Amino acid sequence: MIKKIILLPLVSLSVGTAVGFFLYTLERTIVFFESYWMWLIWFLPAVALVVGYIETKKQAHRFGDTESLLAEVKNPLKHVHWFLAPWIYLTTLVYHWAGASVGRESSAIQMSGSIAESLGRLLSIDYRDRPILIRTGLAAGFGAAFGVPWAGTVFSLESAWTKRKGDWLWAPFYLASSWGAYLWTGFLNIHHSHWQSLEINFYDFRFSSYAVFAGALILICLLYEFLFKTLATYLKMIPWWLRLGGAALMILGLTLWVGLPRYNSLGLDLLHQSFQSPSSWQDAFKKLVFTFISTVAGMKGGEVTPLMASGALWGSWLSQQVPVLSFQLGAAVGLVSLFCSRLRIPVTGTIMLVEFFGWKAALVGAPILLLTEAGHRQFFSKKSSEV
Repeated sequence: MIKKIILLPLVSLSVGTAVGFFLYTLERTIVFFESYWMWLIWFLPAVALVVGYIETKKQAHRFGDTESLLAEVKNPLKHVHWFLAPWIYLTTLVYHWAGASVGRESSAIQMSGSIAESLGRLLSIDYRDRPILIRTGLAAGFGAAFGVPWAGTVFSLESAWTKRKGDWLWAPFYLASSWGAYLWTGFLNIHHSHWQSLEINFYDFRFSSYAVFAGALILICLLYEFLFKTLATYLKMIPWWLRLGGAALMILGLTLWVGLPRYNSLGLDLLHQSFQSPSSWQDAFKKLVFTFISTVAGMKGGEVTPLMASGALWGSWLSQQVPVLSFQLGAAVGLVSLFCSRLRIPVTGTIMLVEFFGWKAALVGAPILLLTEAGHRQFFSKKSSEV
């Protein structure tokens, strides 16, 4: 019991500090790329091949990933390698430095789980308590990455569903997520995006138009999942160097064709623009293509933030084609729909809508998230663990 009491603040402190430092250095890396992108984008093929070589030939894949973390929560058989945290930190930075359209939250979550697991090993925590420890790290990492403590709590539970009673003691997960979201990121001067609560007049709400909007957004989510799973299956059959090198060359060519680093990296500028003015389908499609190529090939960093940006653009554009929602509300619903569809975390997405935009936005978005999950269960069997 004493070890558990010690571990909670220790994990929160360590994870919050590590993720805060990661977000700070990543922000500086992205600014550097955007300043010198005409030169740095040419390094992307070399970066992809070097990272792929180390991971394949030097067996860096044994360090683990998000899937291995969640597997340990469900069935604790072996320890997560301590080097997962520095490995995913370095590879994510170098991919952003060279212009890949990848995310950051997957890296933050993997770092968090690895740090929590390592601390547990240092204090010789019983293996039966390791799932709770890893969940605590996941909650702290998610909270620190997004600034949403309740969503971080729910994510730590929903992402690796088990029936073990002890795993559902949500209080320590909430404390860890809160400390990660506010205390240490604030201390390191890392600021999360702040969103305004959105209003909607339900008296003028047209459910027929809403059904068309929801159906279109759900179709985009399911189509993306289908294409991702299908292509990922075929890409496993080709050599790693051809997969990563080909994807890097495609991103290089597309970036030079666009003439701006508009669709590289996280896409935060696109995300914020979708709330300032109605978006175009071209921006939404191009960001989705950049993200699809980068992540399906296996570039490190995950896909959460790029999918949030693309989803917000799709929602903003769709709301203009089917005038049932304001473009801001359409962007808000799209922001969570695409990435929550990939991770299959509809409850977490609903809580994020509440924390970001208010309960009215959640009322609009929750049916879309739940229906998308129902579509996944109908057409796809395996739950995605790639964040």
